Amino acid sequence: MAIGLTVVSLLSGCSRQVSDTASSPEGGGTTSSEPIKQYIASVIKDNDDPRATYPMTKAQREILKRSEAAGGVSSTDYELAWSHYKQCVVDKGYSTQYLTVIPMACISSPE
Repeated sequence: MAIGLTVVSLLSGCSRQVSDTASSPEGGGTTSSEPIKQYIASVIKDNDDPRATYPMTKAQREILKRSEAAGGVSSTDYELAWSHYKQCVVDKGYSTQYLTVIPMACISSPE
């Protein structure tokens, strides 16, 4: 679920922060996809407001819709969202950020 919330924050605009208040169950159990679906739906709804501070692009909305329908974020969409975020940060004058893919599907951002 943390990856899903990370993608939502990446898609929500590079200068807006979205807090990750969800947690995984202890002991490696499975989690329902409903919380992420509900969270994505609320982000989309909030962004539909004409007064939204950082309106989403069509590409961002499409990634969120696919993730909402699937109950999670695909690796392809995660990398696409990261690419959009990285470009946004660079466009604002910050240095390029890189992702490091680690075995077992973990992804980190070196500091």
